[in-house]
Amino acid sequence: MERILIIGEFPAPYRSEVFADLARRWEARIYFECQWDEKRTAEWLTRVSVNCEILDNKKSKKMFWNDIKNLEKFNAIIIYNNCFYNSIILEVFCKIKKVPFFVNCDGCNDIEEHNLLKKILKHYLMRGAKGYFAGSQSAVKYFEYYGVEKKRIHLHHFTSLHEDEINKRNLTDIEKTILKQKINMIGNFNVVTVGRHIECKGFDIVLKAAERIGVLIDFYIIGGEASEENRRYQEQHNLKNVHFIDFLNKNSLREYYNAADLFVLMTRGDTWGLVINEAMANGLPIITTDRCVAGVELVENGVNGYIIAVDDTDALVEKIKLLRDNIALRRKIADANIEKMKKNIIDNIAKNHIQVLEDFFEDNK
Repeated sequence: MERILIIGEFPAPYRSEVFADLARRWEARIYFECQWDEKRTAEWLTRVSVNCEILDNKKSKKMFWNDIKNLEKFNAIIIYNNCFYNSIILEVFCKIKKVPFFVNCDGCNDIEEHNLLKKILKHYLMRGAKGYFAGSQSAVKYFEYYGVEKKRIHLHHFTSLHEDEINKRNLTDIEKTILKQKINMIGNFNVVTVGRHIECKGFDIVLKAAERIGVLIDFYIIGGEASEENRRYQEQHNLKNVHFIDFLNKNSLREYYNAADLFVLMTRGDTWGLVINEAMANGLPIITTDRCVAGVELVENGVNGYIIAVDDTDALVEKIKLLRDNIALRRKIADANIEKMKKNIIDNIAKNHIQVLEDFFEDNK
């Protein structure tokens, strides 16, 4: 049986599940660069059974360096993000020892690199892989920018969804009403946005839109304790139509998606944005920015949502009102989004990787 070594950034379930599928097919050593945080990592690893090492302790680092010394014992190396220290070190040793390796990229906002030194380093790192896994068209363009031949790029659809997490149909008005009562969603028209309270998520723009629109539309900002700035803005402007919701588990978050009428993500820069996939899978129309890779890849203006400019409060208010006032359009978009997500499931990522690796191993027997 072939042996593979995989290194990723941190053990999020959508990563661990793909790696676990590969480990069921071949003998695998799996490393992660770091934890997100201890509590969340522990919760993640209870959801996905994967034998892995996290490179934040002496024992794991010693094992990692021992594997580097004996890198030839592996038939292939998979480097899931070659922007991190240990991943770069591993790739350099793959080149030195002539061990075959594969590189992954989920997506990319800023493909062009204006820093000459970084550009030279990236050109070096992108050369020589046996294959390149691209989670989006932007990742394909990113690889091509650094001189990768298109025939070596293997496109898959980046996602965190399972088949049973995609709605079979759009909810009826009665079903939505019952769900709203269950979670105490009080508005007649409800907008949901999800993410951490950090500047790049653009919650300040959502708050400004909520102020402009007034009490006729309610906004639910889900993602932990509100930042001091966001809380202060809500209080100073008496935004009774804004509701801050703590982190939610997957099932609870899905209830909010299904009860809501619209999903908004005013991000200033996401290399993907998995919440877009989640919202679409639950039949929500999408408004997001041209700096959200998932939005740019998955949303077609007027068909299943709208792409607007970063920090454009006017456009956000306009599109929210448009969708609020057009029930037929919302229902059409809901059906389109559910249909679009049916093939965007996590199992297909693993199948893509397995097929590529099987072909490689067969060709190199």
